[in-house]
Amino acid sequence: ALQSLWQRCAKSSSEWLFWILLPPILRHGYALCFFAAVVVQKKLIVGRLQPTSKEQNPTTSFGRGWDEFRSWLHGQATCARAFDDMLDPFVGTEVLSFMYRLLGAKVGRRVQIDNFHVTEHDCVEIDDDVVLASSVSVFCEGADGLEAVRLHRGANVLDHCVLMAGARVGERA
Repeated sequence: ALQSLWQRCAKSSSEWLFWILLPPILRHGYALCFFAAVVVQKKLIVGRLQPTSKEQNPTTSFGRGWDEFRSWLHGQATCARAFDDMLDPFVGTEVLSFMYRLLGAKVGRRVQIDNFHVTEHDCVEIDDDVVLASSVSVFCEGADGLEAVRLHRGANVLDHCVLMAGARVGERA
C-alpha cells in the first residue's frame, strides 16, 4: 500500500505529499491492526469472561491456571498504548460503542463514552443514554470472582471514577 502511494506521488512530482501522509498512515494503521488482533485474540483464545463466583471456579489447578491466563492475556492487550491509540479518535461516537460491543460489552444505544478502561468486557452492561466521562475505570474482578457491573438507563459516571465488581449505577443517577 505504501509502495503504490509512493509511486503515485513520484509520478505527479508530489513526493512531499508522501512524506506528509506517512506518519498518520503508519500510526493509525498500526493501531487499527492492533485492535483487530485484540478482537481476534478475544474471540479465538480468550473467549467469554463471564461473571462467576469463587465456588464456580474450576477446582483443578489447570482450570484455574487457564482462566487466569486468559484474563491476564486479555488484560495485557487492552492495557497497551496501541489499544488506547485506536480508541481515542472515536471518543464520543457510536463507533466506540460498537468497538466495545466487539469485545463483549453490552452497550446500549446513544451511549457517550470518553476514556473507559476495563479488562473484563463481558462483565459490563451499559443501558441506553448513559454518559461515561473521561478516565473511568471498571474492575469486574473482586474477592468473590468476576461480578457484573451494570449502568442503568440514563446514568452518569463522572471523571476519574472507579466502579468495582458488582457495582450498580441506578437509573438517571
